[in-house]
Amino acid sequence: MKGCEEVVPSKWRSIGIDDNTFMTNLIGVFAGGDGVTGPGIAVAAMGQGKKAAGVIDSYLAGQLQPLHTPFLVEKNVNRDDFAHIEPVERLYIEPADPIARRASFTEVAGRMTEAEARKEGSRCLECGCRDWFECKLIAYANQYGAQPGYLQGEKHRQVELDPHPFIERDAAKCILCGLCVRFCDEYMGINALGLVERGFETVVEPEFGLPLQDSSCISCGQCVAVCPTGALLERYPQPKNVPVRTQQTSTVCSFCGLGCHGVADSCGDMTIRILPHDNEILCAKGRFGFSAYSHGRLTHPLVKKAGQLQESSWEEALSAAAQSLKKAGSSGTAITAAPSLTCEEASLAALLGGSLDDSCLASFSSDPGRGLNAVLGRNIATNRLDEMDSSDVIMLVGSFNENQVLPVRVRQAVRKGAKLIVVSDEDTLVDDIAALKINSDSNDKLKQILATVIRTGYVDDVFINQNTVGFDQFCQQLEAVIPTNDAQEAARLYGQAPQAMIIADGIRVTAAGVTWLADLALITGRIGTAGNGIIVITPGGNRTGINQAGFAEDGDKVIESIRSGETNRAVIIGEDPVGAGVIRAEDLAGLDTLVVLSPLMTQTAAQADVVLPSSTPLETTGTYISSDGRLAELSKVARPPVGRDIGEILADLIARLEPIIPVGQLEQAGAEVGEDETWTQPVKFSAGFAFEDGRARLVVPTGDSLFSPVRLTDPALVSFQKYGL
Repeated sequence: MKGCEEVVPSKWRSIGIDDNTFMTNLIGVFAGGDGVTGPGIAVAAMGQGKKAAGVIDSYLAGQLQPLHTPFLVEKNVNRDDFAHIEPVERLYIEPADPIARRASFTEVAGRMTEAEARKEGSRCLECGCRDWFECKLIAYANQYGAQPGYLQGEKHRQVELDPHPFIERDAAKCILCGLCVRFCDEYMGINALGLVERGFETVVEPEFGLPLQDSSCISCGQCVAVCPTGALLERYPQPKNVPVRTQQTSTVCSFCGLGCHGVADSCGDMTIRILPHDNEILCAKGRFGFSAYSHGRLTHPLVKKAGQLQESSWEEALSAAAQSLKKAGSSGTAITAAPSLTCEEASLAALLGGSLDDSCLASFSSDPGRGLNAVLGRNIATNRLDEMDSSDVIMLVGSFNENQVLPVRVRQAVRKGAKLIVVSDEDTLVDDIAALKINSDSNDKLKQILATVIRTGYVDDVFINQNTVGFDQFCQQLEAVIPTNDAQEAARLYGQAPQAMIIADGIRVTAAGVTWLADLALITGRIGTAGNGIIVITPGGNRTGINQAGFAEDGDKVIESIRSGETNRAVIIGEDPVGAGVIRAEDLAGLDTLVVLSPLMTQTAAQADVVLPSSTPLETTGTYISSDGRLAELSKVARPPVGRDIGEILADLIARLEPIIPVGQLEQAGAEVGEDETWTQPVKFSAGFAFEDGRARLVVPTGDSLFSPVRLTDPALVSFQKYGL
């Protein structure tokens, strides 16, 4: 090579270098790029340059550090591996006229539009393993300097593509550790996966080779969480699933009152996935429900003009909302809050209601916990869920098929010795370990259990005399009840247990059913002591918190008020009652004013006069109160796409309605929740009940139904229902 005669060439007649140092045969002279590798793509030359830069830097620092190439596995693919993907031709961009180019320095080809660039980028068939940053196998291989070349042989090809919406399987990466099989069977009690075939042909898959979605899988994603390699992966909600280094933020699930903790993996303002926190689990909604917020977000306020919603500025939208809500001549106003709002956001929403005349604070989501009010004087759980582990009997009322974490926790309590009574009109995840399963959808079965408890002497007379009102009248109304055998067995198991806890599925159980259950706990003296009591697991991560803020009115009464014309104005925050089938679109269309705060364009938002794009629970900070009274802090994972969260939007709207409200009052909204000592007490009502005389009331509620249809008004869950999970 001319000018480089002293440099020893390689056998390919390119510049010869040491592969580990990039140094030529001349000390202190390094080489790289096309002069070493031969003609290639620019990105390969840049990549080699970056590696060489590290070695050169160490040389200049006085101690040459050879390049350390991490161990990795490359998979050879061909066209057949992508046969399931429809080929798409590359976008053709018309080049500039040659004659015109000759006389200028303009680009040879034109530019893509943003839409074209996105479409063209989606054609890339990225082959990087998404488990690269956490794969234990590759980490150990690099730690111990694995050199498996002499052991390499035939490998499993990737299994047939599984249509599961959230989980991806790849047998070629499976090391047959069996963790997914064992966890699914022994911990979750599902048994959706198994080791199929024997010897080299062994693979992990559902029985009979079924797609995972057609098996007993409940999409909890725990198999993915325990998999040490990339054999089981989440399908990210983003259009392209590629390996990225993420930032982790602790969070709390917003979809039910269990208060499950998770870890959000994010990259910039993009939430990639939600993982269970250490030693915890998540259900399908807690693990994958956030994906509903990844598409179709509202990015501009909307104001109805000439019967059509049109994009507007924040100033125009907030002014229009305030003027419409202040309009004279309108009757009552309903402010409804989603149970996914934080305590601080709910307190601001309550202040908004206080700024309007004749306002009603409610929620369209179900709240059977209000059945505790009549008996205990307050809608609050009596004990903590952790106390299940010390209970002798657990009565599970409802299937919990909408939040499967609770049955799994019950399964662990049964393993520790508790006996389980299940009362449900559906199959549950714990039917196989129940000491007694009662199939019923009527409160008559609860009446029979109560009647048996009274007649067989399982009541606590001392507790009743000291702490209750109305026992004699209560007994009289149950005198004619004739118990069935299963009701008598349930009464025996519950009544004879030293400690017994009742846990109700607040997504399905009715308020009347909860009242009967509270009566049962009361007459047996199972209130006010550890390992006993009643807990109602409600929809939404903060149903208890929004109740505390004042949103305790029944949503059904609001619907009746709207239909009768008593309520002509409404502000709906974070709920989609139309999409959930709770209220008809035509009912909302009859309102004088409807303002909706929503992150998505929902069926409810489509009926609004003003739509304000709001944040999601992953885009805010604040406080939640779980169904069993535990405080939890939410941390912001990402910024809202519109730059404002619900609290900021509400504060701005309140300032336009009530400019005399001090700024400090808005800033302190919700702070009093943490100061309420009630929430810090694991066992409630140990010193009396929430009535003036300190005594509980034994009440016979009206209503025959023990269960009601599922009623999930969260926009994310309305969207999530399309998966049938």
